[in-house]
Amino acid sequence: MPILAPTVPSSSNRREQVVWTRLRLGHTRLTHRHLLFGEPPPYCEKCNVSLSVKHILCDCPHSNHLRHRLFNSVDFTITSILNNSINSSLVFKFISIKGFIHHI
Repeated sequence: MPILAPTVPSSSNRREQVVWTRLRLGHTRLTHRHLLFGEPPPYCEKCNVSLSVKHILCDCPHSNHLRHRLFNSVDFTITSILNNSINSSLVFKFISIKGFIHHI
């Protein structure tokens, strides 16, 4: 489990604060809905692995090009992303482009 700083981007609106907090906790509607509705756990459609915040933000090879284009970071870990080391607006842009923003 990553060690995360206790901050939420101060310039964000309430919806962005909720999304940011859910990402940092690793509990989103997309990744944890199955627990509430007794459904099978979600899998990445491209990789056929368990869907998690870490997989979406860091691990999915089908997002590598976009990840590198937006973040251009060598130290691209869940901790660096969610500790505000990386501009939060870029994280929101990434999850928006990937189509996850409304499922967080």
